[in-house]
Amino acid sequence: METQDTIKCHFKRAQELASTEVERLARKIMREHSEAAEFVMGMGVYGFWDRADNEIHDKPYTTPLDDFIGEWDDTLHITGEPMRFTAAGPIVRDW
Repeated sequence: METQDTIKCHFKRAQELASTEVERLARKIMREHSEAAEFVMGMGVYGFWDRADNEIHDKPYTTPLDDFIGEWDDTLHITGEPMRFTAAGPIVRDW
């Protein structure tokens, strides 16, 4: 059982690191591109919204985040974690 506990511990830590990286990348995008006013993620999807509450689609500046999530989501289920925030605002996890 010790091996399984160790694996679970490492898996949980990997999920935490991935969540932190999603937050870092999303905030960087919003700081550099004011069009992206809010980041929202949960239930297997994620995206940016503008100030008029329109989803932002197919912008090249989201590529670093898209690539990261594309690489790790199947393994770590990143997009299942609910979070929403603005560039400088707190993370809201329950809405």
